[in-house]
Formats: sequence, C-alpha cells, structure tokens
Amino acid sequence: MTTYRNTKTLSKIVLLWVAASFFVACNSDPVLGPTAPDSSQLTVLAKSGPGGGGGGNGDPNPNSSLLQVRKREDAENGVSTAIIGPEGGTLFHAAHRLVVPPGALSEPTELSFSMPVSDTLMFEFGPDGISFNLPVQVFLSFDHAFNSHLDETLYKIVFLNTTTGGWQAVPTTVDTEANEVTGGTLHFSRYAISKG
Repeated sequence: MTTYRNTKTLSKIVLLWVAASFFVACNSDPVLGPTAPDSSQLTVLAKSGPGGGGGGNGDPNPNSSLLQVRKREDAENGVSTAIIGPEGGTLFHAAHRLVVPPGALSEPTELSFSMPVSDTLMFEFGPDGISFNLPVQVFLSFDHAFNSHLDETLYKIVFLNTTTGGWQAVPTTVDTEANEVTGGTLHFSRYAISKG
C-alpha cells in the first residue's frame, strides 16, 4: 500500500511540474530587438488607432535610413482599392495617391494601396507581381514624418528589392511645399521614403 501511495504522489508531482513548465513556457515573451521588415510575411494592417509614432520633434531612430512615422492618420489604416482599366485612373489612400496613365494596363485590374503598421513610412501596392506597360506615378506624403533637421530635398522613394533584400531608390521629385515625393514604377512591391 505504501508503494502505491508513493507512486501516486510521485505521479502528481510530475504532472504538476509538467503543467508548471508548460505555463511558464507559454507566458514568457522573448526579448526582440528591432529588425528590418520581412517581405515574406503577410502585411498586417491596423484597423483603428494611431499606429506608430512617438513624442517630441526629433527623429526617434536617427540611424534608420527611412523616414520615421510621427503620427498616423486614421485614414491611412486599412486598404484602399480601385478597378482601373486601359483608360487609366487614380487610386487614393489618405493623402497619398497612385496615378495610372492611359495605356499602362491592358485590361481592367483591381489595384490596392495600404500602409503596413510600422515605425517607418511604408506603402504596399497590389496585386503583387503586376507589371505595367508604362510607368505609374506614386505620390507619397511625408507630412506626418519626423523630419526635424533633415534635408527634405534629399528624400527618395525606395522599394524593397526582394532579390537583394535591400532598399533600392527610384528617380524621385520632392515638393517641399506640399511635403510630397513623386516617383515612377513599372511594378509593385513594398515602398518607403528614404532620408536621402
């Protein structure tokens, strides 16, 4: 009888130890450092709330080559879509827009425009893999970015080159009065605004 009780007590102890180990493993959060966005992951969009940001007038991450978000507008959340055909058209997303010239598309296509939740000004256009007959123009506002002590005339539109894993600049025009950069593209990818 004593052996049975000892085995039963030992079994309870082992079960409690396993349960406690599982509980600790499930509730411990790993410490993660800042990383570059992983283009292989699906974009997660905020449906509400202010998004990234911070306080003060200074750049919260002066070592980043990309403009940092100071304030995210509610209108920048979610996904904007439009069906644009061979006649061309414009897709608006908050203060940003994508202008498709006539002849850039051979058939009506549903285009999308979103801004992944990030501390940097990032933009995604879809459908992924689409190519255009003519360059489409991208107009991106930097009105809500940390830009204190930065030379706005050096800003560039960049896209994530999935082959190299790095950011690649496109020819960019900067309008410092409208706080907007403009560039052309023949394909869709993840885009951002570089400090220069």
